[in-house]
Formats: sequence, C-alpha cells, structure tokens
Amino acid sequence: MVTEGEIHRALDSRRKTKDIASLEGHTIVCGFGRIGLILARKLTEEQEPFVILDNNVDRIAAAEEMGFRVYQGNATDEETLQAAGIERARVLATVLPDDATNVFITLTGRRLESSA
Repeated sequence: MVTEGEIHRALDSRRKTKDIASLEGHTIVCGFGRIGLILARKLTEEQEPFVILDNNVDRIAAAEEMGFRVYQGNATDEETLQAAGIERARVLATVLPDDATNVFITLTGRRLESSA
C-alpha cells in the first residue's frame, strides 16, 4: 500500500508538471492569500488559464482542493518561476504581503521573460 501511494503521488506530480508545461499565455499568481484567492476566482470566472505559485503546503492544498492548477515553490527562485512557465506566461501577478519580495519577483520575472 505504501509503494502504491508513492507511485500514485509520483504520477500525479508528473501529470501536474506536464499540465503546467502545456500552458501558453497564462497568468502566474504568486501567493495564495486573500488577494490571491480573489484573483484566482476572477480568472476562473473569466476562463483565463493560470497557475497558483506558493511555498506554503496548506495554501497549496487549499488551492488544489478548489480545483486550481498549483505549483509549490518559492516565487523568488528563478527555477520555480521557470517551472511555472514564466517564459510563456502573459501575466505575472505577485500578491505577497511583502512589497520588497513582490518587487524582487517582478524584476526576476521580467529578466527571465526577456531572456527567453
């Protein structure tokens, strides 16, 4: 049973990674707090593709339970932004509570997008 659970988790993770890799012209929402939730609901209402990016396991689980596409990781990390498809994204929305972090993510995203 333990092995079966591990295999199921690995396959689920692979499916999610492929799903995110297939996105084009999507929005990356960095942070799934109050504003991130409002934004995700609005994007869903408008039928716009998006991925929630957060490093908190509980917030990722909550977003996933709501049916949102998620990626767990630190948005200040270049590899995490690349895994979320920053090169193919149309919008990067960083709605974290710390302004300095939001600016850093924005500048990093802009640099990664322009180098693609």
